[in-house]
Amino acid sequence: MNPGCVLDFCQKFGEFLKIKIENMSLQHNNTVHASGMELRTRVVPENHKAYGIVAVAAGEGVKKAFDERGVDVVVDGGQSMNPSAEDFLKAFEKVFADTIFVFPNNSNIILTAQQAAGLYRAADVRVMESRSVGEGYAAVTMFDETSGDTEQIISDFKEAMQGVVTAEVSVAIRDTSSSAVPVHAGDYIGFSGGEILAAGKDREDAAEALIDSLNIKDYDIFIMFYGSDASDEESNRIEEYVKKINPYIETYVVNGMQDIYDYIMILQ
Repeated sequence: MNPGCVLDFCQKFGEFLKIKIENMSLQHNNTVHASGMELRTRVVPENHKAYGIVAVAAGEGVKKAFDERGVDVVVDGGQSMNPSAEDFLKAFEKVFADTIFVFPNNSNIILTAQQAAGLYRAADVRVMESRSVGEGYAAVTMFDETSGDTEQIISDFKEAMQGVVTAEVSVAIRDTSSSAVPVHAGDYIGFSGGEILAAGKDREDAAEALIDSLNIKDYDIFIMFYGSDASDEESNRIEEYVKKINPYIETYVVNGMQDIYDYIMILQ
């Protein structure tokens, strides 16, 4: 309740580049009230606001992480489970805002989000072309509406997404000879931007080989969501491996509970 104390303490360690202070209790209440409203009801509620956010994510832990960053509605979806335009329209109707920012977080979902945005008339819907969970998460983390300038907010979102790397570990469903790394069905593969960077029979080894390929010394923040098949112990060992390579990097490991990807790694 006293953010000034936090600022005074932090100022001892360096110069502020950007400061964002929000009343998260109020933001939480807005989200709870909005989610309880009847769909397609256009009566303006008391918690109507200037800006709202809709994001796409899979895994209860990943969705919770977006929710905690102030996202109003998280649409369930992602790789192999793309939401429909109707799913987006229902989400928009739960957000009582003049302008709604949408983060598809997957290149295959952008077009559907844009189609839904074109059909919606009760708010100005802007689709941010986030192509990964990492880009979307980085952007919503830096959301700052204090300017009241929609175009400036969009510019800030785009800037936040620049340079963000998202990498995943999953199981190969077939042999692949087209990549520089030999892959056999059943192998654990590590990839980023559609390129396979690591492969192996052991999940932890594949994750560490993927980390080796990401030039992790060049980044300041490492976020990892681990999936429903991964364990706390294994995830902690991978986090320690990251810290060994870059002792100065900030690490955040979250139980994402996602199904398809054993690990989702975000570098900023």
